Amino acid sequence: MGTIVVGVDRSYATRVVSSWSVALAAASGDEVVEVHAFVAPGEADEAEAARLLELREADLTARCLEEAESRDVPTRLLVRAGDPREVVGRSCAELQADLVVLGRSGERGDAEETHVGTVTEHAAHHWSGSLAMVPSLHAGPVTRIVLGLDGSRDSLAAAEWCASVGPGLDAGVVAVTVIEAGDQRTRRAAVSSLAEWTAPLARAAVDLELVVSEGRRPLDALMLAIAAHGGDLLVLGRRGTGGFDGLPSGGLALAALHRAQVPLVLISANGPPEPLAP
Repeated sequence: MGTIVVGVDRSYATRVVSSWSVALAAASGDEVVEVHAFVAPGEADEAEAARLLELREADLTARCLEEAESRDVPTRLLVRAGDPREVVGRSCAELQADLVVLGRSGERGDAEETHVGTVTEHAAHHWSGSLAMVPSLHAGPVTRIVLGLDGSRDSLAAAEWCASVGPGLDAGVVAVTVIEAGDQRTRRAAVSSLAEWTAPLARAAVDLELVVSEGRRPLDALMLAIAAHGGDLLVLGRRGTGGFDGLPSGGLALAALHRAQVPLVLISANGPPEPLAP
């Protein structure tokens, strides 16, 4: 059993992100650990801060247990005082999180969710493990996954991840690769590569479609695939080669983080980072 860490606050967006994460855990067989960072009001003394933290923990625990019972997924809550960016990062490292799930915006985010929240942005640049961003306005059941592949180590790990969760979600996969406009031989080679890269999905008997996109920018090709195939989840490797460049150099993964209107999962082949030293 792996661990999915979900950053939570008291916003409506959090309830959507939490529900989405629990559904994913039900398919993957992982446990869910919800992490909340409590920041006491500036005027509160130590005793008042401790009392408010206790009240916050009780409130969030009730919701957390309700969500877990609805899906029969092992779920627990951690409430810690401190800056959300530091609390989530430290908790993820300590728990050896297989996946960190964060919302596009939180309690202070705007209703239209036009920006990536500060915690999510921070995690994208500083968390080296697998990361998911869930925009609450577009988070629902996962029925079709759009998977970007380029043969890199991380993208192959992304294919493995899709093979592990696809059957549980009963979701099909559209595997996309991008080539420059070429001749018939180039296209045949790309299809052959896609078939090789998606072998784990074929073995898992996942409903699979292969798409070779020519002459488009990678992110445009992926957005087109989402629209054309009804994709409700985008999965990429965090770092790629060729057309699928990744974090932290400002490539495809970071661009997708800002542009994707469906949940986005960025997979790292390295697994959970080492825990932080005490």
